[in-house]
Amino acid sequence: MEARETLRKISALPPEAQAIVLDLLETLSKRYSAKAKVKPGSQMKGLRADPFIGMWRDHEVLNDASAYVRDIRRGEWERRVKRP
Repeated sequence: MEARETLRKISALPPEAQAIVLDLLETLSKRYSAKAKVKPGSQMKGLRADPFIGMWRDHEVLNDASAYVRDIRRGEWERRVKRP
């Protein structure tokens, strides 16, 4: 649909309906312009500042994360095998 045709159809509506169309346009433009302004990675800034994130960073068991996970898995499998 072309812009001129759309404007003609809106102009043909009663004033109350035109007001509804304008409100809808304003709502949609706010919704989609706000999403467009968000820069990639900007949402992570608040998350990075949270003390919960990174709380295990300096924990000694995570010096070798693969070994840590391997030990946990080994313990789980051994428990399951020993059970009748």
